[in-house]
Amino acid sequence: MPDEANDQPVPVAPKKKRQKRVDAKHLKVARGVAQGMTLQKAGEAVGYPPASARQSAWDAMQTIKRKAPEIFDEVGLTLESLAQDVNRLRRAKEKKFFTFMGSITEERELDALDIQLKATDMALRVHGAYKDGQNAGTAIRSETNTVCLVVTDERRAAELARLLAPHGSPGIVIDVASQVHQDVG
Repeated sequence: MPDEANDQPVPVAPKKKRQKRVDAKHLKVARGVAQGMTLQKAGEAVGYPPASARQSAWDAMQTIKRKAPEIFDEVGLTLESLAQDVNRLRRAKEKKFFTFMGSITEERELDALDIQLKATDMALRVHGAYKDGQNAGTAIRSETNTVCLVVTDERRAAELARLLAPHGSPGIVIDVASQVHQDVG
């Protein structure tokens, strides 16, 4: 009965899902998106067919997102090393030279405030210190702003009111009146 043992099917291991690698097209898509292109335009710019450009570009971005940590680790860009770099940049200095009649009269080492601000902002973002959609530029601003603009010409006031009237923007309230207020007018 040795033949019966050979008649049974041999189990086959399931095929491994092929891991996509990041290639030049993927990087070109990412550069295009970083420059403000839509996924559709970035995909078309690198040569994907127009019918599938958006989906192909989206797939390329997902591949980069999935593979980036692995690639960063391979070249030594760990979270720890990046955090050290950001921390070092928080103390950045720059040299300023002062001249008089074409000759350098003084040299000073000063804090590079712009670099320090950007490094601190980056660290706070990564740390999750901001509310969604908030950054250092808007952190001290209030949620509501009130502006009173007085236009004495009724025709121009009406035109301005038409231009400033809300067009379905959620979360934005613009109260515009084209008539002259009694207290102002």
